Amino acid sequence: VPEDANELVATLNKADFEKYKLDEDVSFGDITLAGISLLLDSNTALKLYFTCSSDVTGHSVTVGGKTLDIHPTGATDLYYVTIGGIAAHQLTADIPVVFDGRYTITVSPMTYVYYSIEDGSVTDDVMNVLKAICAYSDAAKELKS
Repeated sequence: VPEDANELVATLNKADFEKYKLDEDVSFGDITLAGISLLLDSNTALKLYFTCSSDVTGHSVTVGGKTLDIHPTGATDLYYVTIGGIAAHQLTADIPVVFDGRYTITVSPMTYVYYSIEDGSVTDDVMNVLKAICAYSDAAKELKS
């Protein structure tokens, strides 16, 4: 583990996270990606949001062969799936997500960091959380190796 974790996160540069960006306007027929969030608790997880202009029960979302439950958000035609069980040393890992057995996108917990930085309007508190995520990831990878 680095002696000074602050050296790991002196600045966050959007370009360093470009590889985690999703393709623009990702759509699969009547499904369109709408956002991503990162849940940091005892079971770190990503929530992937999407809109569906048809009956969502006719669609499937899988990760690693496991079918994920599709949840309504309460907003019209907006749904999400939760990709859980992400270990601390896997925060930079690519996670292939398959829609309807045909369309694959790759996300990562760092996709959330990229979009937060790209937003350009993050507060100092949010930027500190992003830096902490990066430091946590780096430290966990160091401990794992």
